[in-house]
Amino acid sequence: MDLESNLTPLEREFLPHELIYDWNVMGESLPPPQRRVMFDDETLRDGLQSPSVKTPSIEEKLRLLYLMDELGIDTANLGLPGAGAIHVEHITVLAREIRNRRLRIQANAACRTLVADVEPLVRICDSLGMAIEACTFIGSSPIRRYVEEWSLDTMLKNIEASVTFAVKHGLPVMFVTEDTTRADPETLRRLHTVAIECGAKRICLSDTVGHATPTGVKNLVEFAKQMIAATGEDVGIDFHGHNDRGLGVMNALAAASTGATRIHGTALGIGERCGNCSMDQLLVNMKLLGWIENDLGKLKAYSALASRATDTPAPVNYPVFGADASRTQAGVHAAAVIKAFKRGDDWLANRVYSGVPADLFGLKQGIEIGPMSGEHNVRFWLEQRRIKPTEETVKAIMGAAKEARRVMNEPEVREIVTMTSAPGILTHIGQDLGMTMAEKLLAAHAGLERVTTGQIINAQVDLVMANELSAQVAIKEFRKIKGATRVFDKNKVVIVEDHFVPNKDVPSARIARDVRKFAEEQGCIYFEVGQGGIEHVLLPEKGLVGPGDLVIGGDSHTCTYGALGAFATGVGSTDIAAAWALGEVWMKVPPTIKLVYNGKPKKWVSGKDLILYTIGKIGVDGARYAALEFTGDAFKYFGMGDRLTMANMAIEAGAKAGLFAVDQRTLAYVHESGAKVKEIYHPDPSAEYLMTYEFDVSEIEPQVAIPYLPSNTLGISQIESLPIDQVCIGFCTNGRIEDLRVAAQILKGRKVNPKTRTLIFPGSNRVQLQAMKEGLLQIFVEAGCAVNAPTCGPCIGGQLGVLAEGERCVSTSNRNFKGRMGAIDSEVYLASPAVAAATAVLGRIASPAEIRDLAS
Repeated sequence: MDLESNLTPLEREFLPHELIYDWNVMGESLPPPQRRVMFDDETLRDGLQSPSVKTPSIEEKLRLLYLMDELGIDTANLGLPGAGAIHVEHITVLAREIRNRRLRIQANAACRTLVADVEPLVRICDSLGMAIEACTFIGSSPIRRYVEEWSLDTMLKNIEASVTFAVKHGLPVMFVTEDTTRADPETLRRLHTVAIECGAKRICLSDTVGHATPTGVKNLVEFAKQMIAATGEDVGIDFHGHNDRGLGVMNALAAASTGATRIHGTALGIGERCGNCSMDQLLVNMKLLGWIENDLGKLKAYSALASRATDTPAPVNYPVFGADASRTQAGVHAAAVIKAFKRGDDWLANRVYSGVPADLFGLKQGIEIGPMSGEHNVRFWLEQRRIKPTEETVKAIMGAAKEARRVMNEPEVREIVTMTSAPGILTHIGQDLGMTMAEKLLAAHAGLERVTTGQIINAQVDLVMANELSAQVAIKEFRKIKGATRVFDKNKVVIVEDHFVPNKDVPSARIARDVRKFAEEQGCIYFEVGQGGIEHVLLPEKGLVGPGDLVIGGDSHTCTYGALGAFATGVGSTDIAAAWALGEVWMKVPPTIKLVYNGKPKKWVSGKDLILYTIGKIGVDGARYAALEFTGDAFKYFGMGDRLTMANMAIEAGAKAGLFAVDQRTLAYVHESGAKVKEIYHPDPSAEYLMTYEFDVSEIEPQVAIPYLPSNTLGISQIESLPIDQVCIGFCTNGRIEDLRVAAQILKGRKVNPKTRTLIFPGSNRVQLQAMKEGLLQIFVEAGCAVNAPTCGPCIGGQLGVLAEGERCVSTSNRNFKGRMGAIDSEVYLASPAVAAATAVLGRIASPAEIRDLAS
C-alpha cells in the first residue's frame, strides 16, 4: 500500500516532506563537512573560568562526564593539572573513570607551554597507565605578546621544550594558539610549524576573545589547512570559539564546514565574559543540519545538570532548553499546536510553531495559561491533567488569567479547579437535634440518634493507629486479653515506625524489631523505616483517614486528622490494645468550643501562627477535654496544610479533638489522597457550645511561643533579639511540602548563620521526594542546612538534634516544655517555618520581613 492511500485530500496536498519550505538550502549556504566532525567538551575546564559559576563537586563532574559520553562527545577537557593538587585529584578521578568504565569519550587536559605544566599530567598518566592528550597553549596575537612581554624566540623555545617533553612521555599533543583570530599569518606559521615538527598531532585555532565573524573563521581554517599541507604531516584542526559578539555557534559551524575536524564548546556556553560556544546549541544545530547522527535524547539532562552543578540558571529564552523554549501562552499560537496534538500527530505538533522540534531533544511542547491565552489553552491544560473542563471552571480560570500579569502556575490553576469543581456542601441535613459536629460524629459511631455532653459511649472505630513506642506497650496488653489472638480488622490497624528512626541504639532497635514482628503476624498496615514517614503527615496523604471517620491513635497529636472532618483523638496504649481486640473504644462525649476566624491574614502569617495565637489567648488548659471547632471566612486564605497544623496542636490547649467542617478544599485534598468520604457532618444550627471565641486574623502577626509552654506566645515584634543555637524545620506539625516550600523561599540563595545549625525534617518520604523534585533539598543543603529522614527524634529529645545545657532552639514542632528537646535547662521556641527559616539566616529570632528582598 502506498503512502498516500490513507491520507485525507488536504494531507495528500501537503505530505510531511512538503509542509516546510526550507530557504536555508537555497543558493549559497554552508557546505556540509567533508569528514566526520568531532566534539571537545571544555565545560569542566574553560567553562569554569566564568567569574559567576560554582565549581561542581567531583560527583557532579562524573555525572556530566557520563552524559557527555552518552551524547557522543569525543573528548572532554578535564582541567589544568598545573593549577594545584585539587585539580590533579579531580583529573585523576575523572580519567580513571574513563579507563575503568571503558567510556568512548577520551580525556585531555590543558597545560601552558612549560615543561613544569606538562610534568603533573605525565605523572597522572603514569599512575593510571593511560595517555591523556596534552593541550599546550600560548598566546599568539601581537597584543598578547606586547602585554606579556614575550619575544618570539622565547615562545618558540618553550613550545619546543614542552611539546617534545610530552611526546617523549607518550602523550598525544594538541598545540593551542590563544587569540589566533587576531594573530598575523607569519607568527602563526612559525608557532604551529615548530609544534608540528616536535610531534603535535592537532593544532587548535582559538577565538579567545570572541573577535571573529564566520567569514574570518573560514579564512583562518583555510590558512591552517594550507599551512599543515606544507609540513607534509597528518594534523587535525580544532576550533575553539567564544561568544562575545553572539557568534559562538555560527563561527563553530563555519569552522566545521570549512574543514576543522574537532569543535570545542561548553554546556550552556559558560566561560569567560560572554562565554564559549554553547555545546548544546552546537549539537542541536548540527543535528538539524543533518551533519551528525548523535542521539541527543540526553541533551536536556546534560544542560540541566550543568546548570545545577555550576549554579548557572539558563535564561528563560535560552534556545532549546530555556523555560520558554517549548511552551506558549499566546492563544493563536497555542491553537495551532493543540489542533496538531488533537489529530494525534506529534510530528506536526512539534513543528507547526517551532523551528526546533522538541521531541528530538527529550522535550515536550507545553501549553500555558496567561493573560494572552484563549479558552482552548485552558481546556487543553485541564485535559492533559485528566481534569474535566466544566464551563464554570474554564470561565473562572479565564477570568483569573486575564487579570494576571504573568502565566499562571499550576497551584494557582488547581486552586480554581478545586473551588469550582468540587461537589457542593450542604450545611445541614435532616432534623435539627442541637448537636455539634463532634457530637454528630460520636453519635453515629455509637449507633445512637443523639448524644449529649458528658455522656459515656462505646463507639466503633474506623482506624486504630500506633507508633513503635505506643505499640510496644499495646502489644503486651493485647496479649493479656483473653481470647484476643487476632486484631479485629487488619485493614483498620496501622502501625508506623517514626519516633526513633532510624534506630538510635540497641533498646530502640529491639522495640522496632518486636513491633515489626507483631505487624507481620497480624498482617496489619505497617510502615517501615524509609517507606512511610511521620504518622500524622503519612496517614492523611495515604488516604487512610477521611471525612466522617472516628480515629484513635497511640499519640496525643492524633487530633491532626480532625482537619479532614474526622473525629480523631489520642488514647493510651491499653485503649489501643482493647480497640485492636474489639474494634471499639469507650469515650465521654466532650463539650465543644467554637473558634471563629475572620479577616485577611498578613504576609507570612500561617495556620501555625493562628493556633499559637489561639493557645496564647485561651491557655494550655483552656479547652481541657473539649472539642475545638475551627470555622470562619479567613480559612479561604489558608490551605489544607494550615488546617492540619492547627488541628495537630488542638491538644496543646488541652482539647480532646480539633475539627474543621468539610468544604470544597477538603474534598479536593481527599480526592487527591484517595481517601473515602464516609459521611459529612456539620453542626446543627441550634448546636450549643461551651464557649465561642472570635479572632480578627488581620490583626495577628507571626507568633512565637517562648519557654516553657505553648501558651507563652508573643508577636514577633515583641520578641527580644535572642541568639539561637539551633533551628528545626519539619515534624508532624510543619513537615508538609507547603511548609518546606515556605522555608526554601526564604533560604534560597542565602546561608544560615554560622552559629545557628539548621536541621530539616520532611514529614514523610513522599514529601521528601517531592522536595527533591522541586529542588528544595538542594536549596537547604546549599544554605548550610542538614537534611534528615522523616523522624520525630528531635521533637521528643530522642536523637538527631538533642540540645545541650543552655542552648536555645527555634522549632516548628508543637511542644516547648522544659527539657522537651534535650537538657532540662535548654530552651525551645515554637514558630512557623517562615519565622524559623528567617531565624536560621539571621542567627536570632526573626521575622521574614527583616530579610532584604522579602519585605515586599
